[in-house]
Amino acid sequence: MKWTILPTILLFSSNSIASTGTEGEPGSTVAEFHSKETAEMGWQIVNDGVMGGLSEGTIRMTDSDSMVFSGNLSLENNGGFSSVRSAEVEMDLSKSKGLKVRVKGDGRTYQLRLASDARFRSGEVSFMAEFATKENEWMEIKIPFRKFEGGWRGMS
Repeated sequence: MKWTILPTILLFSSNSIASTGTEGEPGSTVAEFHSKETAEMGWQIVNDGVMGGLSEGTIRMTDSDSMVFSGNLSLENNGGFSSVRSAEVEMDLSKSKGLKVRVKGDGRTYQLRLASDARFRSGEVSFMAEFATKENEWMEIKIPFRKFEGGWRGMS
């Protein structure tokens, strides 16, 4: 069976990922996408090719301190994901209530995943929350940490 290859695009604006502070307190910026921070965060693409898939994703930084994530999503060869990830960065978000993301999307639903130092069967436990985008519309999305679900190797 042949699957359609679908284009995907997600644009993160400057100051687009921030923690939301505790009641009455401002949060701290997690990612701003300016040139110095980009090098420190070590942004990289991981596609389903690690599992034999054919999806292709790219990122580019703009002059206006935004990151553009785009590419083609393919379901062939049991594929179906393209992701942009930072290098391992340690942050203490314990005084925060969640994350705020400013994005311009393509109408699809995306996932935001956080790695943690929690372990299950010697493997890293990550936490995932989904957010929907509206095509060609800037959105500020707040995701409380209570909405993130823990998982290990893709299983909840």
